[in-house]
Amino acid sequence: MCDRLTEDVFSSDLACLSGYSDYLKEHPQLISSFLKSMIRAAVFIKQDPAESQQVAGDALAIKPELLREIWPSLDLRVSLDQGLLVSLESQARWAQANQIITGTTIPNYLDYIYYDGLDSVMPESITIVR
Repeated sequence: MCDRLTEDVFSSDLACLSGYSDYLKEHPQLISSFLKSMIRAAVFIKQDPAESQQVAGDALAIKPELLREIWPSLDLRVSLDQGLLVSLESQARWAQANQIITGTTIPNYLDYIYYDGLDSVMPESITIVR
């Protein structure tokens, strides 16, 4: 699952969570609880931007005026978006072109995505075509 961020202050426009396949499959309740917490946080951010900015500013030591400036451009949500696949494939092609990785086949990233957790708590947020 990835949250889309759109400000240069952050290193990427996607923030992805990852975990070991075995752990994810062995702890579905924990994963669902974690995802529910992430979803509640995303809802809180949308419903109370001023308080969210205060919390984020305190936690990250970011000046309030900078947060107020960038906040409207942020799209913070919990999702498995088709854009994730596009981004992963683009990065793989870049790595091949720059000889950072060997081989000519780009992996099928669909095989590496854990859908079950988000599918159990908010299936409508999965837009990856499977």
